[in-house]
Amino acid sequence: MNSTDLLSLKNHIRTVIRGSETIEDLWITCLEVIKKMNFEYFSYRIQHPTPFSNPKTYTYGNYPLDTSCIFTRNIHQRTIGQFQVSPEHLASLSQTPNQKVKHTINLNDSIFFMTQSTQRAEGVRENFLLARANHEIESLELKISRTLTKIMTEEMYNKLFLHNKPIPQKPILSPREREILLWGADGKTSEEIATILGLSQDSINFHHKTIQKKLGTTNRAQAIAHAIVKGYI
Repeated sequence: MNSTDLLSLKNHIRTVIRGSETIEDLWITCLEVIKKMNFEYFSYRIQHPTPFSNPKTYTYGNYPLDTSCIFTRNIHQRTIGQFQVSPEHLASLSQTPNQKVKHTINLNDSIFFMTQSTQRAEGVRENFLLARANHEIESLELKISRTLTKIMTEEMYNKLFLHNKPIPQKPILSPREREILLWGADGKTSEEIATILGLSQDSINFHHKTIQKKLGTTNRAQAIAHAIVKGYI
């Protein structure tokens, strides 16, 4: 693929994704795009950081196998790999939520894949996977696919989560509130924070209640976790 063809495909990806009117149209469009990139399957997964005990995760695409062993917890992780389809993999196909997904994966097929993971605003984690059977991903193709994947995920994220709903405003924490949260994250009690900052313990407790109200949490530990995950401190 020469530079002109690459530029043309970049512009095409932006145009068709932005022009998708429904979620169904968007995934049909994405499938057409990855086929132009000579891949068969894709998986797009979004994980929201709250609630902390059970983060909300949404997965889209036509990749029929489990991605949990492929996606890692590392931020900005990029991987490339392959595996041979086993009976266990095929057994997991029956667990696929979307039974309408059409696939041609067979026992002993070699699945070649590449992934990209990104940390978005507000602590949202995004994973994207491209895969195909029995055709290795060459180094030049990988480089081009990385570039196109970045454009795809940015446009998909904008389409799904920015253009279709209002962006929540980031809570405004005062310098003192951030300071108290940071000391709390360091394991300090209200009494200890009061001593460090030269304030009364009642004042520290009042600040904690204000912080919890701003962050929409019910206790100090949750407020600290919420602030760290979303980058407020």
